[in-house]
Order: sequence, then structure tokens, then C-alpha cells
Amino acid sequence: MPKEFLKEPNLEQHVITVKTAGPEDWRDYKEIWLEAVEKNPEAFSIDADPEDVRRETYRRDKHWKAHLKDPNAITLLLKDNKDTKGLAMAIDKSEIQRGLWRIRHVYISPAIRGQHAGEKLMVEILEKIKERGGKQASLNVMDNPEQIPALKLYEKLGFENKGKYEEVIHGKKKGRYDMLKNL
Repeated sequence: MPKEFLKEPNLEQHVITVKTAGPEDWRDYKEIWLEAVEKNPEAFSIDADPEDVRRETYRRDKHWKAHLKDPNAITLLLKDNKDTKGLAMAIDKSEIQRGLWRIRHVYISPAIRGQHAGEKLMVEILEKIKERGGKQASLNVMDNPEQIPALKLYEKLGFENKGKYEEVIHGKKKGRYDMLKNL
């Protein structure tokens, strides 16, 4: 039997796919969003304060569905087999600058980090932005050691680091890198 058809015992097969989320996907979206907020709240501009995280869990179902109905947004879900393991969201900011899209949230579950899932998700969202007429994509990355892999990925994908700025989130100063890519 050819080697490529042999399976190693006890190794799970991963099939990573990316799906454009619609209102019918609200439960998966909510589940991965809440995981992201719990494990990486700063990336979602939410303080790690348990009260802030708890507040997210009590949002009504219509809140999650409304996010996925927004005509000025693209939301992608990353699936590992059938389990939702990541998300990316981009918002059309053409009212600020024609053709500008802001990638607001990107999250990959720790269980599949390091397997190029983030790259697959980012390539797909950039393609969707282009399909919708986007000319530029911007995003920001928190200035902390945990975000170095994300910063390197965005640079690999052609995002230019436009500089660091500080903002106050829940009374705490936080540094962020502003990044931009021409599409």
C-alpha cells in the first residue's frame, strides 16, 4: 500500500475549512466568540474582568443573529472537522475612506494554533474583502508577547506596520500596532 494512504494510529485527521457565517450559524458564532473573550479578552477590547466576560455570556440570541445579518460586515468561521475553532470579522469602513475594510476580530482556538489555520482564515477574509470591492484592509494587534505570532503572520501576508499607539481600555493603558494592507 502506498505510504500516503497509511494512517498513523491514534492521530486524528484534521480537515480545516472556512465558512462565511450567516444568521443560521449564530450558535457556532456565539460559542467561539465566548471562547475568544474568555481566553483572549484584550484582543476583543474586553477587560479580563470576570464581570465583563460574564456580561458577554448573557447577550440575547437576537444579538448574535444581528451580527451575522449586518450587510456591511463579513464574518467567517473556521472549522476543524465540524467543530468551530476560529473566527474573523471585517467591517466596511468606506464612510471613512473609500474601499477601506477594518478586520476587527480574529481568533484561533489554542487547540489548532501553529497548524496554519490563522493563515487560512486571513487569506480567506482578505479574498472576501476584495470580492466586496475592498481596496485596503486594516487591523490592529495588541502589544504583548502572546500576539507576536499574529503580528508575524500579518506581516507575512503583506500588512505594513504603521506604528504603535496607546489607548485606554477599561482604565488601563494598552499598546496596539496599527497595520494596513493594500489589496
